[in-house]
Amino acid sequence: MYVVGMNPFQGLYTKAERNQGKGAAPGTRAQIVAPTGESKEFVAIKLGAATWINGIAVIVDGLSASGVGAAVVTASAMPVPSINARVGILTFSSATATQTMAGTAFGWAQIYGTALAWCSASISVAGQQLGIGASGQLIPQAVASASAMLLGVTAITTLSASTPTNSLIAVMLTYPQFSGPNT
Repeated sequence: MYVVGMNPFQGLYTKAERNQGKGAAPGTRAQIVAPTGESKEFVAIKLGAATWINGIAVIVDGLSASGVGAAVVTASAMPVPSINARVGILTFSSATATQTMAGTAFGWAQIYGTALAWCSASISVAGQQLGIGASGQLIPQAVASASAMLLGVTAITTLSASTPTNSLIAVMLTYPQFSGPNT
């Protein structure tokens, strides 16, 4: 299913809220178009019980046989099953949001367009390719884990000496996914 005009910034919602019709089924894609003509694309996802942080990278396809959006986990360790898995940036209604979910949760991950992403290392060059660091935070691809390569996430802005690490910065997403070994 593909929806135009959905509001992916409403935050996470519970299984009960999902059953009452809030949000969309996991795997549903949505697009919003700004008055400037810029478009952003999102995928509805299913999350486990955890404390989720706005802007972290998540594996959209999950690591189970259940299919798209079924078992989304934080994209951090990049195990072999995640090779070729799609990646998105978890989006909330607030730029500094953290939500703790006691059970199954649902939300949206952005997969295309400009986004704010959580970065944990010094990103000093605009246009730099980004990779996955600890707990779904983005770092320069050159210092990312050698077990896989993330394609499709480019820094638009940078972290300077005066900017604290672990900050949200602007990135460009072009349907990110893990690729083969980064050797």
